[in-house]
Amino acid sequence: MSVNVVSNRLTTSREMVQKIAAATGMSAYAVDKMLDAAAEVLADELAEGNAVRLKGIGTFDVIEKPARQVFVPSKNEKRHIAAKRAPRMKPCADLRRRVERTGEGD
Repeated sequence: MSVNVVSNRLTTSREMVQKIAAATGMSAYAVDKMLDAAAEVLADELAEGNAVRLKGIGTFDVIEKPARQVFVPSKNEKRHIAAKRAPRMKPCADLRRRVERTGEGD
C-alpha cells in the first residue's frame, strides 16, 4: 500500500504551545506542562491496553501485530519479525472532514 504525504511543513511542539496559549489565554509554560501531562496519561492508558477518545481529535487504541516472516533480498534470507503491540490513532469524523476539505480544488 502506497501513501503520499501531503504535509506542507512540520509544526513543532513549541509552535503548538504558542498557538494554544494564544487561543486560550494560558501561559505557554502552563500549556507546555498540560501537554506533557496529557501525553503521559495517554501513554499510560495505552500501555494498560485502554483506548482513549479525545473530543475533536479522535480515538487512540492499541493493536496486536502478529508475528511474520520477511524476506531480506540483500542477504537472501528470511527473518522472523516478532509479534508486537502498536498504538493506532483513528481521527474523528469532524477532523477527517476538515482535512479533506483543505484538499478540494487543487
